[in-house]
Amino acid sequence: MASTIIPTQFRYNDPYQEEIFSYDTPESRLYKSRATNNLFKIIGNDIVVKGLYVEQIRIINDDIISVSMGDGVAISDLTVVNILETSVVDLPCKDLVDTISGAHLAIFFNYRYNLHPTPIIASIDAFHVSPFGVITDPHGRFNLTYHRILLAIIDFVVDAGKVVIAHTSSLSELSVEGTMLTLRGVNNNNLVLPKLFIRDSSNLIEESYEYLLKKDYLLME
Repeated sequence: MASTIIPTQFRYNDPYQEEIFSYDTPESRLYKSRATNNLFKIIGNDIVVKGLYVEQIRIINDDIISVSMGDGVAISDLTVVNILETSVVDLPCKDLVDTISGAHLAIFFNYRYNLHPTPIIASIDAFHVSPFGVITDPHGRFNLTYHRILLAIIDFVVDAGKVVIAHTSSLSELSVEGTMLTLRGVNNNNLVLPKLFIRDSSNLIEESYEYLLKKDYLLME
């Protein structure tokens, strides 16, 4: 059990896919990935493109809230990240302030493009958010620069030292560390082509997405 999970994934393009010259040492490589990734500005940034929905929420031993997040695609820091499997994050909650008092659990997409000797890997992270928007973070992991997309908001109720209720929230945004985050990044500041991400009565409108992304090399294995 863990509050952060690194799922199987592909990233397009990170600095380790766009070699122009290579002499088998990291210092001899020249990359152009940041330039090509600027093309995503015509679509948007820090948004969920497809999937990455809550699949299941379980309460384990009257304490741990376990959230299963489905596979999907996000654009984070102008990099497409294709998550290929379900991610399960767990957080002990019986000693935490619950939603009756205004707190929530929040599931974040954690990725920032960065030039580094080793690839930067995306993760799915769970945090408790206090009624005042403060992250409960004893290990100092949370950073809005990296936790750029709010994937899910979870309501939960603690009674007599036991977690008795846990479900997805009806909220569409959440104040986190002084910043108002919109669920799945769907807001006018992040979207250039908002109609790609509008839900109809049955499913996400994916025809335009298929045309703009899946059609070309960006989502090909």
